[in-house]
Amino acid sequence: MALVIAFGSYTLIEGSIRTAVGLKNRPLRRWRWEMLLNGFIGFCIGLSAVMWPDALVLLFLYLMVGWATAMGALKVAEAIRIGHEVEGRALHIVEGVLSFAFGALVASLPVSGELAITWIIGMYALLFGIMLLALAVRLYFKKAESHSKTI
Repeated sequence: MALVIAFGSYTLIEGSIRTAVGLKNRPLRRWRWEMLLNGFIGFCIGLSAVMWPDALVLLFLYLMVGWATAMGALKVAEAIRIGHEVEGRALHIVEGVLSFAFGALVASLPVSGELAITWIIGMYALLFGIMLLALAVRLYFKKAESHSKTI
C-alpha cells in the first residue's frame, strides 16, 4: 500500500509539473503537446493512486506499466520532435527508452514476487535519477557557458 501511495504522489507531482511547463513555456509550442499529454497521464494516474490506494493495490502493477510505457514513448517522441533545439536530446531518448523498457519488463513479469518488483522499481529509479542528474549537469554547464559569453 505504501508503494502505491509513494508512486501516486510522485506521478501526481511530476504530471503537474510537466503540465504546467507545457502550458506556460511559449518557446516549446511546436512540441508541447507531448509534454502536456505526458503530464496529464501522469497526473491522472497519480491522482487515482492517491485517492483509491486500497482498490489500486491489485491494479498498481498495470498502472505503473501503463505510465512507464506511455512516458517512455512520449519522451522519445518529444526528443525526436525537438531536434537540436534543446541540449541533451540523446539523454531524453535514453530516458524514454529506459522508461519504456522498464514498463515492458514489469509487464512481462506480472507473477513475480513483491521483492523482485521492488528491485526492478529500485533499479529503474536509480537509472532514471542518474539520467536526470546527467541532464541537469549538462544544462547547468551549457547555461554557465552561455552566461559567460554574454558578459
